[in-house]
Amino acid sequence: AAGAQTDPVLTECATPEPVVVPEALPEIQIGGSTLVATGADAYRPVAVEVEGGYVVAGATFSDTGRDILIARLDGESGEVLGGAVVGGSGDDVARALAVSAKGEIVLAGHSDSRDLAPGQRAAGGRDGFALTLDAESLKVVAASFVATEGEDSVDALVTAESGELLLAGTSN
Repeated sequence: AAGAQTDPVLTECATPEPVVVPEALPEIQIGGSTLVATGADAYRPVAVEVEGGYVVAGATFSDTGRDILIARLDGESGEVLGGAVVGGSGDDVARALAVSAKGEIVLAGHSDSRDLAPGQRAAGGRDGFALTLDAESLKVVAASFVATEGEDSVDALVTAESGELLLAGTSN
């Protein structure tokens, strides 16, 4: 009937298996940056399994504040196979990682930088983000932002086979 309300269609998403980050991560250095692996929530690394190992992201510090160090580690030896530092002119925090249906790495969190990635439109204090990274180079290939006048953060994410992202977080 005309004007009838339909139920929303939900895309089925695979629930990722939790990845336990070892209590004692090996020292991870990318360029001159070192991963800060402490027990504090703000610095706790997040990880996701990938073929042959895992990808871990966490805090590192630069002269502009907190940045995100992301590294690919061998599953057997824990050896660093590659990595990158993602960050802008302010504090940038990793809160979640996932692998897309295409095998890309999706990194989510919050930032008060105004130059974290191309296309960023900052609206206020802290903005939530989801960055898609090339699986090999770990370079940013796409970016989405959640930006209101308040403080925003993307704290969890799930990827669908269709390529869609389901983001969860906070805004105030």
